[in-house]
Amino acid sequence: MKKFLTPHFSLVKQTPEYIWLKITKNILQLEKEILLCSCYIPPKHSPYFNPDTLLNLENDINLFKTNSYKALAGDFNARTGIENDFISNDNYKFVPGGDSPLPTVVTPRKRFDNNVNDLGKHLLEMCKSLDLRILNGRCKGDSLGKITFHGNQGFSTVDYIIVSHETLHLFETFVVREPSPFSYHCQLLSWIKIDSSLHHCKDTSNEGEFFNLPRQFKWT
Repeated sequence: MKKFLTPHFSLVKQTPEYIWLKITKNILQLEKEILLCSCYIPPKHSPYFNPDTLLNLENDINLFKTNSYKALAGDFNARTGIENDFISNDNYKFVPGGDSPLPTVVTPRKRFDNNVNDLGKHLLEMCKSLDLRILNGRCKGDSLGKITFHGNQGFSTVDYIIVSHETLHLFETFVVREPSPFSYHCQLLSWIKIDSSLHHCKDTSNEGEFFNLPRQFKWT
């Protein structure tokens, strides 16, 4: 992590299945801080599977609800198909705060993996009840909902980035990287809009330090 960003990140909570980090509102175009959760839920047949993980996450989000926005990322082993992560007949409208253009219409997700499992159903219900939205299959860069897991037994979409509805406009781009030989899971990437003043910050702690490298050749 860049040294000038270090003061803006702090550990909030850690469990065997997930970790919560706080990103201060000082570097964001928001009135609230963002709580970022990195999560791994083992498959249901694993001896390490904890059936209360999603319930514990719900409790945490409800506890943090009033003073922060939420973002969750990781391997949930949840297959959600093309089912909605929002209540389709809900006509409520969000009242924009400040000058931030908050979305009032939720775009349905696209998905190559049409299957739904029990964890997927629970995850979708959590999104509906806590006003969270899945970025997969909804943003530029992943308009078709790419597969995130390529294993010996098949393929599926089980890795997600999930954010508060109010912050959808901050996550315009979402990318599922191509499979690599190092993991069955594809890398997920997204970008958060931040205060432009950060672009003028510069880590100068290593200025003036140079290293002698061996001669290199460009092969044709």
